[in-house]
Amino acid sequence: MDVFAPESEDEIKFHTRLWRAIPLLFVFLCAGLYFGLRAGVWKDAASRQQTSSGMMTECKRTVHGENQCHYSFLAGDGHYTGSSSVSSDTGFGQIVVVYYDSKDPTWNALEDLSAKGREDEDWACIFLLLIATFSAFLFYAKTLSPSRKGTP
Repeated sequence: MDVFAPESEDEIKFHTRLWRAIPLLFVFLCAGLYFGLRAGVWKDAASRQQTSSGMMTECKRTVHGENQCHYSFLAGDGHYTGSSSVSSDTGFGQIVVVYYDSKDPTWNALEDLSAKGREDEDWACIFLLLIATFSAFLFYAKTLSPSRKGTP
């Protein structure tokens, strides 16, 4: 016996509308995985974190009013670049502290790498909470179906 099988024409319409939302669940799942995996990479990089002095090479104000700046720095034998949102008082030519992964300096930021990992962990938790909420709604949607109206 299929508990979720529709019993009437109204239920078929209801379930069709309800299950059309499944792609949204897939998007939440993908976003949760993305941020979860990225948090792991940042945390791994934080365990090998080193710092270097860098210089702001370009700064632009975004549509959202953030100050997005590009910077360059030296690490080991190489020259690396990165970009980050910074405070409005940071500008072109300013010397900044760059945090980078000693194993792979392409993973870099203007803030502690473990903080970047925590930020991504927060987003992963939000998406996992959305997945749980959305799934609970789908599993309990049978109680919202048209044939159940008026029954205790």
